[in-house]
Amino acid sequence: MNGQNNINFTATGQVAGRHEIIADTDTSKDLYGKFPVVCPNASAFSVKLGNNSSGDECEGIFYTYNIPATATNFAILYNYAVVLQNPGHNPEEQPRFRARVINVTDGDTISCVSFDFTSGANLPGFKVSAAYPDVLYKDWTPVSLDLSGYAGKTIKLEFITSDCTLGAHFGYAYVDVNSSCDGSVIGSTVCVGDTTVTLTAPYGFQSYQWFQDNTFTTTIGTGQSLTFSPAPNVGTVYPVIVTPYPGFGCVDTVYARIATDPKPPSIAGPDITSCRWATNQLGTTPDPLRSYLWTPQNLVSNSHLANPTGFLNTFSPTQFIVKTTTKSSGCFSYDTMILSPKIIDTTLLVSGKINYCIGDTYNTVFKVVDQSTAIQWLFNNTPIAGATNHSYAALQPGSYRAKFVQIGCRDTTRAVVLSDHPYPLAAYTIMPKDSQCVTNNVFTFSNGSSITGTDSLLYYWTFGDGTASINKSAVKSYLQTGRFPVDLYVTSDKGCADTFSSFVNTFPNVAVGFKWDTPCTNAPINLKNLTEENGSLLVNYLWDFGNGNNSTVKDPVPFNYPAAGIYNVKLSASSLGCESAPQSVQHAIEVFEPLPGTRYRDVTIPFNYTSKIYARGGVGLVYNWKPSTQLSSTNTYSPYFYAANDMQYLVDITDRHKCITTDSLNVFVLKKKGLYMPNAFTPNKDGHNDDIQPWLVDMKSLRRFSVFNRFGNLLFSTERDGQGWDGTYKGMAMQSGSYVWIVEYVDVDGTVKMEKGSLLLVR
Repeated sequence: MNGQNNINFTATGQVAGRHEIIADTDTSKDLYGKFPVVCPNASAFSVKLGNNSSGDECEGIFYTYNIPATATNFAILYNYAVVLQNPGHNPEEQPRFRARVINVTDGDTISCVSFDFTSGANLPGFKVSAAYPDVLYKDWTPVSLDLSGYAGKTIKLEFITSDCTLGAHFGYAYVDVNSSCDGSVIGSTVCVGDTTVTLTAPYGFQSYQWFQDNTFTTTIGTGQSLTFSPAPNVGTVYPVIVTPYPGFGCVDTVYARIATDPKPPSIAGPDITSCRWATNQLGTTPDPLRSYLWTPQNLVSNSHLANPTGFLNTFSPTQFIVKTTTKSSGCFSYDTMILSPKIIDTTLLVSGKINYCIGDTYNTVFKVVDQSTAIQWLFNNTPIAGATNHSYAALQPGSYRAKFVQIGCRDTTRAVVLSDHPYPLAAYTIMPKDSQCVTNNVFTFSNGSSITGTDSLLYYWTFGDGTASINKSAVKSYLQTGRFPVDLYVTSDKGCADTFSSFVNTFPNVAVGFKWDTPCTNAPINLKNLTEENGSLLVNYLWDFGNGNNSTVKDPVPFNYPAAGIYNVKLSASSLGCESAPQSVQHAIEVFEPLPGTRYRDVTIPFNYTSKIYARGGVGLVYNWKPSTQLSSTNTYSPYFYAANDMQYLVDITDRHKCITTDSLNVFVLKKKGLYMPNAFTPNKDGHNDDIQPWLVDMKSLRRFSVFNRFGNLLFSTERDGQGWDGTYKGMAMQSGSYVWIVEYVDVDGTVKMEKGSLLLVR
């Protein structure tokens, strides 16, 4: 505390869980750093110092060496890995690891190979655990110590771990000290019979430099390993300088001294025939100077033992191979043995289902293929009384298998489990409703199916129009009208099924239209509904007449527009089920107003004469003269008038818009005896005053009617009563102006009379 961290030791022996020796057969990895718990330098053992329990504890381990006074080459290689929890305390309170090399004789420390790590952020060479972010770790790191200059001195290696001083956080380390003290290199021994040798310097250094000999003049390699073929002569020495990563040790030189050693005997044991699954002793008595590796590793109790037990899991013979290696030299050899099974055919045939639905009748039959064995059927691993035949009919759910006894071996068939499974309950709801319009229908079928337990469900929908779906829930639109059955088939992965059915309806929509007759302000408009209802049971209509008035009847009563103009008339309609998708059509209807009535110029006709009278032209389609007295017709443009009495006529002229204009005409009958001659006419072929002629009232006859121009030239002459001048001469129209007429006639007394005057031609 207060900036100090002092560790006091009480010497003990090995404490379980705090001083753990780990053999090289252990393949496990550290929980936090995921590096191997055994140092990968091929040592036989590593030491774990401390643990991941808290409690304000510390652990230490010490190695002491007395270097012979005559030693010329003396080197120590050690490796360490560290795991420290980082609680973020003050530095003197944090978990810690310390490694020191002490010259006991002189009382000093060799600094370049001594380390003191206190847990904390940015600790050099440490990483953060991927699974535990409050834990730091450092993977295996080598340290090479050349002690050739310390002959006759005592050297001590000291490794110490400590938890946090507050007692709640841990720190531990792994240590491996090489058993060779001469700085030798792995692979320096040439095994008898080998022609190739590979020298491997200690792993984990930043760089390597191999030399041809002790003169250190010729470099022959810069990798961790160096291979020779053929192998060098025994006694040859190859130095290699190993340089650590900065801050992690001293530069050192180790030596590869070529020696020879025989290959060790490798004994796998005799071939064995045994029952399948039986354990069998393999190999021979272990030698602590040798290591062992068996394959296949998954069929032996421990692949690193000299004498593991092996077993078979197949019906085929299996070859087991053991590799035996002398630890000091690395020389190895192989041996093999065959483990063959005694064959019992455990094939089990199953007839019928293995998954039943609750309430089903069981009809599954089990049968073994091998008819020569003694059989005992088991139900839930319990013998079934009397069930010793080669087949068995199951009556209830559970686990079934057959046990064999044959050729001194016991075996069983595979276990087959018959299961009862619940039926699903199929259900769905329809949104937004089960009846919609065919125009824009979208049915959403929300699946509400369920099942007790954990069986999974499969779904199959049919929509009544030939389409289907396997989705859990479904969305469907129909193109046709009608009533459609929708079935949901729900099946569990064990084959239990249920069905839910319902119906949806798609109603036909309408095709809206209407027509009208051309309206006039003084005539009712007739609106004719042309909507195609397509068989709908009910159609709702809404008329908007464009004048502020509405109607909901299919065919509205004729009505009048009070003023001329353009009215936007709209008809909307929706059929049963299609209320949300009304159809509409709108037309701009022009309403006209009638032309103002006019009074025609009076017409005078002699008594007993017949003459046409005319309504205005170019306006009407229908004419109606009132009254009908003295007329040849009342519904023509120009009826004949029979002159008997004076008449006043009204003529209703209906145009193409049904607008009715009422004009008036006075007709006077000349009843006084004598000659009547009009003083003007308008020969423009409009049906009014297109010619001019004399009218004789109660006179006997016309002798002659003549017309002259102002130069006295005769332009027209007739002796026929009722024939008038049309304003032309020899087919040419005469100009407007004044002309002279002369009429000769015989009066009632038989006297010939002649009268003359002037007339006006107006164009």
